[in-house]
Amino acid sequence: MQARTAFSSILPALIAFVAVLASCGENSTPSASAPAKVAHPPATVEAMNRAVGLMGKFDFEAAASAFEEIAKATSAPVEARLNLAIATLNQSREGAQERAIESLREILKSNPPAAIALRARYCIALCELYLGRAGEAAPHFVEVASAQGADAYARYFAGQALEQVGDAKAALGWYES
Repeated sequence: MQARTAFSSILPALIAFVAVLASCGENSTPSASAPAKVAHPPATVEAMNRAVGLMGKFDFEAAASAFEEIAKATSAPVEARLNLAIATLNQSREGAQERAIESLREILKSNPPAAIALRARYCIALCELYLGRAGEAAPHFVEVASAQGADAYARYFAGQALEQVGDAKAALGWYES
């Protein structure tokens, strides 16, 4: 339980960081192989920006409500569902992280773009680690860290989860890289 207490003290900052990443594009200059970005209606973009702003203010319940409204639309961007899950996992209510994991797994079942899938896996891993289930978190962190080689957070958490399950040698590899 000590790991959960220590981890819970940094969870809001990490999730806010993830939320910002989840609302950003992969890069500003699409490559020839990158899928075309879908243009969303201005009202959807404005609503998403307001909801992300609520997360930036750490008002996760209001943000979750806002993302839930956006996600109800049939043409809602997958980012709305991802950010809804992020706003949910940041709540301190009993069962919030379990609900977030369930939502994130549903996103993965929908075969989202690779960048969204990686963000969903990262969020699942954060929830699992927070809940004290490092063995469940480790494979997700390793997958994300492998795909996002320069992501120091993913590499650190891959090492942390592996260390918690007793694989010090593998953990050290992630810490040193």
